Amino acid sequence: MKATFFMQRPITGLRYKSVAALLACGSMGMPFAVAAETAGEWGNMAKETMQQTQKVSGTVVDKDNVPIIGATVVVEGTSTGVITDLDGRYTIDMPAGKNKLQFSYIGYSTLTVDVNSRAEVNVTLFEETVNMQEVIVVGYNTVKRGQLTGAVDMVKSEKISNQTSAALEDRLQGKVAGLMISTGSGQPGSSDVKVRIRGTGSINGSNTPLYILDGVMIEAAQFASLNNDDIADIQVLKDASATAIYGSRGSNGVIVITSKRGKEGRTSVNYNLKLGTSIMRDLKNRMMTGAENILYQTYCAEQNPDSNQFPLMHLLSLESKEKQGTISASELAELNAGRGRLESARATDTDYLDLMTQNGFTMEHNVSVNGGNEKTKFYVSGSFLKQDGILKESGMSRYSGRFNLDHYCPVKVDK
Repeated sequence: MKATFFMQRPITGLRYKSVAALLACGSMGMPFAVAAETAGEWGNMAKETMQQTQKVSGTVVDKDNVPIIGATVVVEGTSTGVITDLDGRYTIDMPAGKNKLQFSYIGYSTLTVDVNSRAEVNVTLFEETVNMQEVIVVGYNTVKRGQLTGAVDMVKSEKISNQTSAALEDRLQGKVAGLMISTGSGQPGSSDVKVRIRGTGSINGSNTPLYILDGVMIEAAQFASLNNDDIADIQVLKDASATAIYGSRGSNGVIVITSKRGKEGRTSVNYNLKLGTSIMRDLKNRMMTGAENILYQTYCAEQNPDSNQFPLMHLLSLESKEKQGTISASELAELNAGRGRLESARATDTDYLDLMTQNGFTMEHNVSVNGGNEKTKFYVSGSFLKQDGILKESGMSRYSGRFNLDHYCPVKVDK
């Protein structure tokens, strides 16, 4: 290093002296002026200082080339970071020895980029794909199951799609802890179904839970008529913390239904056929046959020979007297007049339960078409369900259809 110092008041022995000597003079209050040759070591030191940081700028956009406002740009391994402006632009000073920038934004995958001495780095962020098996929909947002503190149960479509019951409540039976379902009628398609999530909380008021389909409130009858194959999952929100966002309407619990949506990729067509049967259980106490009925009434007639309360029993009593030879002429005339009725009773062996009941047959056809691209996704489905009841002349037929269309329309607002 080479420097020349000029003193305003010359002091012997200090001309061309070292920097240490000059600083010593300054500490003694001696004014001086310095003329230095900025070369050699001083020049190298200045150059080294300027190279300690590198200014990098660029733009952050999404897959549709729309600027992302408020995206975070951080030098990896440091706390140095900035956010993008209204045009998605950023400028950041990178410390020496650092070569990677990390770009992140809510709902998008984090991206790490090597700078490699570039002055401008433009990046594109893509939406993050969420695994729905680990996410619970609560109100207007989604929460990971591990971070959820409320009492929530989820029923995936795989658990209910193989059932052929016409009522969706029947498909939830036994799949959610604490969910009580009772039906007041066995008629197929009956809406007389009671669902209780948090028990009975009111005597005069409603105890029916709140039903939400894709963010829209629906009635219990609409929930019962939904097609199994159109449902992606059903979430049952039980406690107050899970249902708080719905206010007083969620006081009886909330059932959140998410329907299936279109998927990006090739158009796919799905068809399935479900068949089932309903069989009446064997009754422990069966009806008597015609012969057994005659024997029973004969026994009753012998125990009450003078009873006229039941005509058939009275005729059987007269017949018993005839066999014993104790019948009078008037009674014999009465017996002869009723012999046709006795023969008809003995010949009758009708199983009325068998005449009224049958084995119920259930058939369901489902067809769906889904597909789409990055911007537009669609899901179209149709279903036909025919279910026979156990009682003859009972049953139902149902036609249903659903059309879900999702279209992403980016809107850019100019300043």
